[in-house]
Amino acid sequence: MRDPHRGLMSAPSEVPLGILLTSDGHSALLDFTPIPNSPLRRQLRDATLPLFVDRGGSLKSPGSGRMYVQAAKLVASRLSIAAPEPLDVATLAVPAVHAALFTALTSPVPVRIVLARKLLLNAALAAGNDDLVRYLGNLTLYGYARPSRPYSNAELECIVDWCKSRLAPLFARRNSALSLLGLPPEATDEQALRAAAGVLADRPLPAADGTEEDERRWWTAWVVAHGFEEPETSRRAGRTGALEALFPDVQDALAATLLVINEYGAEGQVLASMDVTDVRRLPGDSSVMSITGVKARADRAVSRRGNSVGTWSGGRVLERWIHLTGPARRWTGTQHLWLWRSRARNDRTSDKTVRMPVLTYVPSRALVQEGHKAIEGPGGASLRLSTRRMRKTWAVRSERALGPGVAGQLDPNHSRLSSWSMYRSAAVSLEERRALIAEAQDDLLGLVRASQLVIDDGMSPEDAVQLLTDNGVDIATARRIVRGGGDDSGTVTCRNSRDAPGQAVGTLCHQTPFACLLCRNAIHTRAHLPVILALRETIEAERAHLPAEQFVNQWGGVDLGVAHVLSRFSDRAKSEAVADMDAARDRLARLKEVYS
Repeated sequence: MRDPHRGLMSAPSEVPLGILLTSDGHSALLDFTPIPNSPLRRQLRDATLPLFVDRGGSLKSPGSGRMYVQAAKLVASRLSIAAPEPLDVATLAVPAVHAALFTALTSPVPVRIVLARKLLLNAALAAGNDDLVRYLGNLTLYGYARPSRPYSNAELECIVDWCKSRLAPLFARRNSALSLLGLPPEATDEQALRAAAGVLADRPLPAADGTEEDERRWWTAWVVAHGFEEPETSRRAGRTGALEALFPDVQDALAATLLVINEYGAEGQVLASMDVTDVRRLPGDSSVMSITGVKARADRAVSRRGNSVGTWSGGRVLERWIHLTGPARRWTGTQHLWLWRSRARNDRTSDKTVRMPVLTYVPSRALVQEGHKAIEGPGGASLRLSTRRMRKTWAVRSERALGPGVAGQLDPNHSRLSSWSMYRSAAVSLEERRALIAEAQDDLLGLVRASQLVIDDGMSPEDAVQLLTDNGVDIATARRIVRGGGDDSGTVTCRNSRDAPGQAVGTLCHQTPFACLLCRNAIHTRAHLPVILALRETIEAERAHLPAEQFVNQWGGVDLGVAHVLSRFSDRAKSEAVADMDAARDRLARLKEVYS
């Protein structure tokens, strides 16, 4: 792991007037020259400098700095109307600044006004304008940012399809390039390097009238062996194709990170801090992949787990990405995870459009497809790609699984500590207190069982909808559940995941799928019977060999929930469910790996 924001350097630039930023091998200029020429222009530039992290501030990227440049342009243009020339913070009057900040103000206050207030305050402190310092210091503004919202299922499907459409050709191009060297797709970087050295030793660059395949083979070998060095030949058209075949670009990196976030829910700062050694499978040839990264705001390491079985699962994409970017790591001498080739930022169309791969951390703002504002979403609508929204989507889908595990408690919605505090009394003994707790838990369990609903295949859709609506489920949700589109936790269908017992109404349930068996919101259908039967097998097998205390901690209460659910289905329904046991066992194994 590494600090993704290290190495940022800021320096004042005089011609043109601005701030030169250098980070991760890239340079960016924050240009203040469009601001009208006056002492204020330099004062606003100097007020922006201390905001960067290398000077004690919090700004860590050129993108964040550009927001302050826009704020400086806005306030300078407004002050040029409200105040006489030349503009100078030392002589600015409070009424003029007030008019500049609040002219044509919309509610809530735009972010640029909030940033402009900070710049003017820094400049006023440096210039010694005490009246302006007092005014701006007492002025409280709050910026406005529309909260990110999760993607819908249809939008998420479009994004995942786009990610696949980016990465599948990339993997195919690399496999084709390796085949030119006589290597299989799984060949290591060392094997590719040896094969490339052999090709370059045996033959020079093919003549201009040679075959296209021979030229592709030679350039592939050159790029594998020499990377981003400049070849000593004027014929370089094949070099660009070889680079595109062997190295991913920024859009490929975006596709990979979106799939990883969809699987792990990792924050951008966590992904940015990762080295290849932070990605590992769990011991025992596990299908679970663990990633570790630094959560900068908490200044601590966090670990997350995800699936690495499917071709497009987050864990498998990580493994393929590491294999794909091995040569880039060799040439840059780094172990950073996210490497890709970058295009030169100019209008030239020469072959020199590829630079040495550099680490560019995943930005917190939305990163869009190159040359486009969005991809095509459901119904042909425009859909913006956002790492933030992808993580919000993951959180909505998975927050329940990431809550504290309570599978070993009889009542999944009360901890032993909260039960104790609710029922304790100085007038009863310790044994009586425990008896009160047990009695209360039994009463609550009875209420939960009475509220759980069962929909059997023998029930008509109309009767099923009527059953649900009679028990407090709204008509739209009831129809969706009957159609099979309800909130599936893996073991039950949930009637309302935002009305979890023991939690504030409106917050997503934090319990595991096993605790769902003991929840009042559970709706049991025959679709879940195979998983319940597989869970009963697991519980009985572990009951036979686990110590009693360990079994109770792991499965206490869940075994009662399983027995109760099975008792409410007919023997015929259970015998028919046995046919799907293999798939149910696989699904249960996945649930145990992720949620235990």
